[in-house]
Amino acid sequence: MTAGIMNIKVPSNQHEFKTLISELVALHGGLQDHCQLYVLSAAGQKPLYCASMTGEGKNATLHLLFEALGRPNYKNQGYYSAQIETSLASILLNLYAPYFNDDKHHPNIEFLKKASQEAYNIECTLINFEALDPSARDAFLQMKASTLFEMFNEGALRGCDGAARQALLDSFSFLPNRFLDANGYFLIPHNEDAFFIRQIANYRSEEINDFKSCKAAIDKFPSLFAVRSEKLLSDGNRVIPGAMIRDGVHVGKRNIFMFHSAVNIAAFIGDDNLIDSHASIGSAAQIGNRNKIASFVSLEGVLSPANARPVMIGDANFIGTFARIGTGITLKDNNFIASGVNLSLGTRLKDCRNESSHKGQYVAVKEIEDFSGLAIAPNNAVRNFNGVELLPGEYSLFENTEEFMSRFQGDDRIRAK
Repeated sequence: MTAGIMNIKVPSNQHEFKTLISELVALHGGLQDHCQLYVLSAAGQKPLYCASMTGEGKNATLHLLFEALGRPNYKNQGYYSAQIETSLASILLNLYAPYFNDDKHHPNIEFLKKASQEAYNIECTLINFEALDPSARDAFLQMKASTLFEMFNEGALRGCDGAARQALLDSFSFLPNRFLDANGYFLIPHNEDAFFIRQIANYRSEEINDFKSCKAAIDKFPSLFAVRSEKLLSDGNRVIPGAMIRDGVHVGKRNIFMFHSAVNIAAFIGDDNLIDSHASIGSAAQIGNRNKIASFVSLEGVLSPANARPVMIGDANFIGTFARIGTGITLKDNNFIASGVNLSLGTRLKDCRNESSHKGQYVAVKEIEDFSGLAIAPNNAVRNFNGVELLPGEYSLFENTEEFMSRFQGDDRIRAK
């Protein structure tokens, strides 16, 4: 067989199609054994992807795409992205002729057909299980994590096959996606590995005995207890009856989830956090270490509004009862958010910080460049605080201190050792 997708004879029946794919598999070797994921996307179109290489249709798509891309050598880097022009999309569609003529509704065919008809180029990305070059590992993990996160955020979990959906869920369970910088980009530390696909056949269909009370639900995703209860236990986590964590959540060590707290898909919970009763941790919210998330706190998820940047909470923060943190807000470290505070990016705060150039003025949450070591509290009377006049209903912004935080640390006699 000569190289190049344009030199391949268009098959006229299923037998010729299978023969073609067999030849490509022999030519490309174990391509499907190291390529974990391919993504086809175009401007304004929902991405089409495959997260597992099982099945003839997926295997065929992978090898045909690899040929159309010119057989790129991308094992060292771990991924490869390029555009497939409309003319090549039409050739790929013709190569699927046996399926297409049989009126099969294969998603690859529908995607290529639309690309050919509307004359737009397709962005194709191939992603390996690993990058062979150690120096490329960080860039590879960031790219892989960002791709999966964007697919989740664009609704790719809905309507896909079970194996692909589970691969996405697993990426959030095991990938350290907490490591986002202030701009929302993924930062993968050197000492952590990302694992994406568990063996689907080994999944247990029932909750383990210790969590039987969690079976009373109708959901397309199992709870985290069903698939990783032993890991939660061995890592020293406590989950009080009535708490709910969906699969697809990364949970670190020594966390406490009080009754009726809820954690949604793609969230990250670090180490030594208290998620108190009735707290709601929205989809993709990122929480670091040693935070106290008090009762009835709401951290908004990325699905409402869609495609927004997630809430990101750093380390050693205190978020009081009934506080709400809106989508897109990043709280770094050592902040105090008082009970009842309702924050969105546009919320105005009366700046009472002694060292601030805006002291006495209003500042919006989105205008605070370094949200570290700060405190926000509501005001219910006319008063003077740090030399700034406050009116009822205003939120005051001031420096957080160890002395101030010590009031909220709880009794040493009952603190965990």
